[in-house]
Amino acid sequence: MKKIFLVVAMCLFISIGVERLNADLLEVRVGAGLNFVDPDDFDKNFESTDAEDLETYNVDLFVNIPISPINAGFRYETSAQDDSGSSGVNDEKWELDVERFSILVDWRIIDTGIYVGPLASFGVHNGTLKINENGTSADLDLDPDSVSYTLAVEAGVRLKSWIIGGEFGYQNMKLENPSSSLFNVETDLSGGYAKVLVGYAFF
Repeated sequence: MKKIFLVVAMCLFISIGVERLNADLLEVRVGAGLNFVDPDDFDKNFESTDAEDLETYNVDLFVNIPISPINAGFRYETSAQDDSGSSGVNDEKWELDVERFSILVDWRIIDTGIYVGPLASFGVHNGTLKINENGTSADLDLDPDSVSYTLAVEAGVRLKSWIIGGEFGYQNMKLENPSSSLFNVETDLSGGYAKVLVGYAFF
């Protein structure tokens, strides 16, 4: 039984390897999506505003490793949100911008005309928060509380050299500003996320 399993596994690995040898070496992808988070810290600090999901945009560079279903790459990602309101006493406005640089690793269990598999990323991030309250403004630098990571499932189709796909998963990302008396609390941007991606493979 073990020998049969080993033979099947070897045949599968060889067939994947042959397919990968014919694959393009590089993929460049752009994406857009949402982080399904609702930062409570914003609602606690700003009475007249309501934080919602963050819009995200990313650029990826992927390297397809020959004779292996494993790929590796890099991602640059930005997230943004802004809101304003008035409580009758305070006029409040804020704008949050977050940048993230990460290493990507995926395992495409299926990788023929379609691809499906798990994807993970590990990275560093930072942010800025612009606040205006009753005409008084401040620009705050937000530092990472820890290394950020994502765990997701990706799927898509290949149309010759073009790639159309998506991601759905979980992101862990926290920011803090311990030096500020205006907003010195941890901002937790962890939660589910979804992306739509379009790419092009070459070489």
